[in-house]
Amino acid sequence: ALRAGLRRTPPQLLHLEGGTPRGGGALALWWAALLNCERDGDAPCLAGSGCLRVGADMFADLLLLDGRAGSIKIDEVRALRPLLGEPPRFGRKRVIVIAEAQALGIAAANSPHKVLEDPCPDTCLVFTALQRERLLPTLVSRRWVVTLPWPDSAAAFVGGLREPAETLALLLERGAAWLAKTAVQ
Repeated sequence: ALRAGLRRTPPQLLHLEGGTPRGGGALALWWAALLNCERDGDAPCLAGSGCLRVGADMFADLLLLDGRAGSIKIDEVRALRPLLGEPPRFGRKRVIVIAEAQALGIAAANSPHKVLEDPCPDTCLVFTALQRERLLPTLVSRRWVVTLPWPDSAAAFVGGLREPAETLALLLERGAAWLAKTAVQ
């Protein structure tokens, strides 16, 4: 019931903390696929056109600001604003992924506040960052935070979308399995 509810009314802002940039990116794509999968269910089918387009980075309603390449500028964030008031073009939800969000400059980090104050129900923002402490406290206070396994135990997440999907599904269903994945061995 919890997973179905999260799919119907997902959090406006999801923060994937910890892990590796690649693992956080894989889980962000899984989330985008889940929100836009044509089939109803607790996980994306990973075979339908929406899921395949998300995985191939060809989904028009999936936007990526990538901080792995350097600083994310305010102009890049401002360029998203016109899209935020429009409904998604092809999918159920527009998903904006800000990878390695600690790369947001101060002005760029303040820019999403306007979006959060006046939420668009068809848009979800996903931030990935290794440490939430490196982000503005006002951004962290307004989001759901999921902690990913740190690099020693994150190897399973690098292989694809299926394992993080199964583990996250168990967490959402009964609060289980995620701690085992995030525990230091």
